[in-house]
Amino acid sequence: MQQIKIILGLGRSSRKGFLSTRRAVSTASAPDLKDAYVEHQLRVSEIFQTVQGEGPFVGRPSVFLRLGFCNLQCIWCDTKFTWLYSKQQVEDVRKRLPAGFSEPEDFAVFNEEQEISVLGWRTVLEKIQSVRSGAQAVVISGGEPLLQKRKLLPLIQELMSSGLDVEFETNGTVSPSKLPEGVHFNVSPKLSNSYNPESWRLRHDVLQEFAQRRSVFKFVIGNPRDLQEVEDILAHVSIPKSRVFLMPEGVTAEAINRTSEWLVEVCKKSGYMYSHRLHLILFGSKRGT
Repeated sequence: MQQIKIILGLGRSSRKGFLSTRRAVSTASAPDLKDAYVEHQLRVSEIFQTVQGEGPFVGRPSVFLRLGFCNLQCIWCDTKFTWLYSKQQVEDVRKRLPAGFSEPEDFAVFNEEQEISVLGWRTVLEKIQSVRSGAQAVVISGGEPLLQKRKLLPLIQELMSSGLDVEFETNGTVSPSKLPEGVHFNVSPKLSNSYNPESWRLRHDVLQEFAQRRSVFKFVIGNPRDLQEVEDILAHVSIPKSRVFLMPEGVTAEAINRTSEWLVEVCKKSGYMYSHRLHLILFGSKRGT
């Protein structure tokens, strides 16, 4: 299957007036990226058309709008090119890893000027329309896209007015308040296997906000021990199991299929929904898919 995509990276000329985000990230509190944004402009990583690979809308033709920057630092994140821009970030993450941990190949500093483009929302809308083709939805991902939610409001309104559904892929730490009621949220709270401090990755009050919205919760599961963490999180949130998806950890078809063999059985017995990771099966970890 061929993807229609726009890979962005406009360099210095598109970044005038923006404050640098290259600074030390404290391990005592989550990264604060509020100063990274300027009114009416979005920090964009890439725009491409493909099919949704996870959750309740798996297989739906969609345009992905991937935004830059994140307030978490997951070691197994497969989009580190949206946020890993300093050696200090690398060192901060390494301090939290257990002895003997095997670092992934993509755990290296990316060039922010090459990876991020600064675009007005109208320009983003034009680029989405140019690659839309048969897409039925726009999936806004990251990074953590809700860091830029205020600047996304006019874009979301235009997309919905044109008949497109709008989904967010979010880590569940930033409130969805003030976003339109028709938006759907795929909320993926991070477990301890992400090696983020719990105070960064879990905001039970925010998760409860999402539970009251049009949303599902997705959890990446690597081993049976992760299941107890899922139960602990859901004990604080009022959401039925029919809106909770368990997904196998991995970035290769072999790894995903290996975990899915037992994870499917867990879902059959517990009542949770199972979600495969279609995009990784079809395309691997290739960008723009």
